[in-house]
Amino acid sequence: MARRLNRNPVRLPFSFDRPWLPARHGGSHVTSGMDSLRLQDIECRSRIGVTPEERARPQSIRVDLDLSLDLEAAGNSDAIDLTVDYVTVVDRVQAIAAEREYRLVEALVRTLCRRLLEENPIFRVQVTVRKRPEELKAKLREVAVTMVRPA
Repeated sequence: MARRLNRNPVRLPFSFDRPWLPARHGGSHVTSGMDSLRLQDIECRSRIGVTPEERARPQSIRVDLDLSLDLEAAGNSDAIDLTVDYVTVVDRVQAIAAEREYRLVEALVRTLCRRLLEENPIFRVQVTVRKRPEELKAKLREVAVTMVRPA
């Protein structure tokens, strides 16, 4: 029995000249282990809530991020352009939280996941948003929503 040859070109998920970047940025995330960059307790203001009264003025929320990326090249070279700039990420998170109204915490978390993956050389993100709903202050300390998304 003859073997059929696959005539479709094989597209490798990495580039040999930029192995420190995820495949979608022209590199590879397979060169070393999965490293993590955590940014915790980012203070943001957001118009978020189910009712119009809750969205009437910005509320304080807290955001935690866990970004997965290959940090080997940055660690070896001490070059900021081979990693994620913390200041830029914090500024973007605060801007995204403030740019529009959100009815659900889940909607904000999903938006943050999507935008962070689009704008940064990361291959996985975990985002947690915490808020303290006014109407539940007597019953609980905070509400938190966490999502994990791959690139």
